[in-house]
Amino acid sequence: MGRDVESMIRDLTDNSVNMVRQEQMEQKKDAAREMVEERLLNLLLPPAGDKQDDFEEKAAPNPHEKSSEETSFR
Repeated sequence: MGRDVESMIRDLTDNSVNMVRQEQMEQKKDAAREMVEERLLNLLLPPAGDKQDDFEEKAAPNPHEKSSEETSFR
């Protein structure tokens, strides 16, 4: 019981810093969980607007691919 005031203040400060860190971790954990869930849902079930974009990307020719005419003359 013979602790001096300085060590009591140090302990209280350490405890308060740890409490704030814990609160921030909980807040970030919840936000991270929501972001992960949203990303997984987007991967499994893409939004309706993305289907058209995917179709257009597949339909557009890739300029890096050689056509069959270019490769047959070699």
